[in-house]
Amino acid sequence: MPPTTQRRLPRPSYTYQNARLFFKNFKGEAKRYNLEGQRNFCLGLEEDEAQRLKADGWNIKWLKPLEDGVPGQAVVEVKVHFGGKPPKIILISNEGKNRTTLKAETVAIMDAATFTKVDLIIVGNPRVEDDGSIKYKGYLDTMYATLYENELDKLYAETPGDAAVDEPPFDADPPY
Repeated sequence: MPPTTQRRLPRPSYTYQNARLFFKNFKGEAKRYNLEGQRNFCLGLEEDEAQRLKADGWNIKWLKPLEDGVPGQAVVEVKVHFGGKPPKIILISNEGKNRTTLKAETVAIMDAATFTKVDLIIVGNPRVEDDGSIKYKGYLDTMYATLYENELDKLYAETPGDAAVDEPPFDADPPY
């Protein structure tokens, strides 16, 4: 049998500013629609963008409408994969003064966090179906997520130059 040559398929990337995230599972927890270890979230899309991506071969889904006569929110699943080239995930806090790069061991904190702004880039990973059509799965490439902070978070935020206290300000072994 002669060797087959496989053409290199395009890997389109898309940038979304002020992105809306649904069903966050950065921990990779087993859930109703998720296997253990699979980190992902759904990205909310505007209707015209959803139709365009669907026509290009992306698996777009629509959530159930909240009101009668109003279409449901369009979403695409985005995988968060730390093998090979891991995604760049930056958590921004303290009114933009602190930037923390999240790794596979720390990214689970994103599941419980509330954000004021999320900007991200997703990359489409192509696969050829049996009928010859090309379908895409979305993978996270880069994310900047600004953490929501309430008044007390802002009041007690560590300021530059402050030393973090690792030990309590009292004797842990009192003499009595």
